[in-house]
Amino acid sequence: MTAFVIDACIAVKWFYEESSRDAAKKYLHSGLKRIAPDLIILEYVNAVRKKVVLKQLTQEEADIGFAIFMKRKNILFSTLYPANELMFTAYELSKKLNNHPIPDCLYLTLAERENACLVTADRKFNNHVMMSQFSHLIAWVEDPPEMK
Repeated sequence: MTAFVIDACIAVKWFYEESSRDAAKKYLHSGLKRIAPDLIILEYVNAVRKKVVLKQLTQEEADIGFAIFMKRKNILFSTLYPANELMFTAYELSKKLNNHPIPDCLYLTLAERENACLVTADRKFNNHVMMSQFSHLIAWVEDPPEMK
């Protein structure tokens, strides 16, 4: 079974109306192995908080989505890997990607380590990686690889 590394951009789309939501929800299929660094929890919560600040969500909508995410995180992901175990490699990978931010590199490191495909809806990150030696590890949410 192919594993998919899911980043926080995708996880947020599972719970809230955004562009590419339908494409992101395809990764919720029960037959897929979804993995992520445990950093995804922090990034998800921060993204939801930001949506409230920008008035894209009410506090109640944010609270409901956050509660569901936390309750179901062990169903949503087959494994959440400790970020600290990925940090050294993510740091080295960041240098290879012109000092790209470490949080993104944690997801990419996990994809490389687990021979998985990182799925993202972060256009800047996707474009940056697609122009690198790591392009085989990433897929844009609207252009999914074959799901086995």
